[in-house]
Amino acid sequence: MFETPDDVKALSKYVVEWKGTPNNCIIKVKDAPFTEIIIRRIPLPLGIERKTQYTCALEIVPESKMNKAQAVVYRELKRMECELSVKGLLKKTFYFIPAKTHNEMKKRIKGYTVNPTLLQDLNQNQRLMKLIQEVMPDEMKILLASVDQSVTIREKNFFDAAAHFYENPSRITWIVTLTKFVTPGLKCGEIRVKMFKILKEVSEFLLNFTKKYSEKMSVNL
Repeated sequence: MFETPDDVKALSKYVVEWKGTPNNCIIKVKDAPFTEIIIRRIPLPLGIERKTQYTCALEIVPESKMNKAQAVVYRELKRMECELSVKGLLKKTFYFIPAKTHNEMKKRIKGYTVNPTLLQDLNQNQRLMKLIQEVMPDEMKILLASVDQSVTIREKNFFDAAAHFYENPSRITWIVTLTKFVTPGLKCGEIRVKMFKILKEVSEFLLNFTKKYSEKMSVNL
């Protein structure tokens, strides 16, 4: 039997159950818009230390309920994918920018353009940005699921599959990924809790944002 992972211990207030190993596990959670988080330990180059990665999936429209009007909403939201950036050396300032994935989509989809609405709203969310400033993540991405759940593809073919999915999406699911090297010490548990709170805050924001944006388009989700 594996030892209980440090993340499970730190997030015990939210954990319903968990399975896996200390380096890779899935935690079912409560009191959050998502039902589980996937936790991975990512090895650092030339060392035995690992970064911690939290990933959650926020399902908006499942495959069983997707329709043509919601597919239009997906295509609008896809153009809003974003990721975290940082400037400054001594005093770091974090802010969201368009995701790098857009560059590949532009190569494959005629007329594809970036919509900055989501990232602008995120940058104005003071509670979220305060948490991010406290945690100082190494990486954070807010993307839409871009392939069918039943499809397994090679990495080099991912954007071809994503472009095909863009034209005929079968679901609307936000994927939020947060990566951080958690320094061992007394505050590591606090950092893990704040990482979870970032996922929770972003997910709640995405739920409201997506609902309002779809209503603006006169589409029910």
